[in-house]
Amino acid sequence: SNHGPGGDIETCSYVFNGDFVDRGPHQLETAALLLALKSAFPARVWLVRGNHEARAVNAGTSRMGLLGFDRACERALGGDAAAGAAAFEAVHAALDWLPYAAVVGGSALVVHGGLGDGSWTLRDLERDGEAARPFGDGSRASEALAQALWSDPLEDDGGPSGHPAHGPRPGAEGRLAPFGALTTASFCAREGLGLVVRSHQCVPGGFRVLHGGRLVTVFSARDYGRSAPRAGWMVGSG
Repeated sequence: SNHGPGGDIETCSYVFNGDFVDRGPHQLETAALLLALKSAFPARVWLVRGNHEARAVNAGTSRMGLLGFDRACERALGGDAAAGAAAFEAVHAALDWLPYAAVVGGSALVVHGGLGDGSWTLRDLERDGEAARPFGDGSRASEALAQALWSDPLEDDGGPSGHPAHGPRPGAEGRLAPFGALTTASFCAREGLGLVVRSHQCVPGGFRVLHGGRLVTVFSARDYGRSAPRAGWMVGSG
């Protein structure tokens, strides 16, 4: 291909793994571009929901003094509050219908957060995701969906003293337990998967492999605070 290592849109499919907003100064432009690409290439471009594709999370980001998507829309439209609010709602009208995961090649699960306690199945995720759309305020999201959006892995393949070395641990928020290598291995074996690709966390260099190579974190927001990676990452399959 003459289009760089990512390949041509006519021959390669692309999965974007959530948190398209609340990240950096060009949030409205990013969301508009992704939605335009999905519209133009519906069988080649796939958009997976992240935890920030939610109105309440956007507002919470702004309340923390950061540039949330609500404020970013207003800023992108010259400070016009009415135009910004209209753009915000228009984009969310589309984001409300995003799926919670994608399976690539029958063997790689792409999900924004992680596996949580690993008790749910891909069929649970599909069924619950359909029941929870449109997303709205997120009140219809099941426990499986919350774990898929918000959970994080243990930082290494071992566990701290007092917890199972490779299994789920009690989380500070109860149901959002960090998950270890045993949870990932068991989930992959049960669901016939070889790999879980997730995002959600800023990691050094933008890329991290855990859990015996079964779990990959990809974070490609290049200007996410002082610890952000300085390059965008893409995982290839094929």
